[in-house]
Amino acid sequence: MAGRPQAGRQARRRDRHRRNLDATRPLHCRSRGIADRVSADGQWARPVEGYSDPITEGAQWLLAHLPFYVQWYRFNMFWRYGDGLLPFLRKDPAWPHPDRAVNKGNDRHREELTDFVLSELRIART
Repeated sequence: MAGRPQAGRQARRRDRHRRNLDATRPLHCRSRGIADRVSADGQWARPVEGYSDPITEGAQWLLAHLPFYVQWYRFNMFWRYGDGLLPFLRKDPAWPHPDRAVNKGNDRHREELTDFVLSELRIART
């Protein structure tokens, strides 16, 4: 009987590990058994290097064992893509083309997105 409490702890640890990994995934990827990717489906509006790279073994261990690492991991992704894009959204009153963008960076971002989507449409037609 001495081994049974240990087995229960291991099962709880495995369950916590699965929940932690699942919490980092978008809703459409949860509970599908996708353990090594943040997202099963790639986003389509812009190429993002490393977007579908597997989560490293070390990061998986941290997600499962380090307290609050899941929350930090999610916050880091949110901050990078939330606040990281803020400069592209600030209006520059001196920007000469307010009909197409709010500032120079926003205009460049718009061009990159447009070019990528058009290139994908050309590929899809062939």
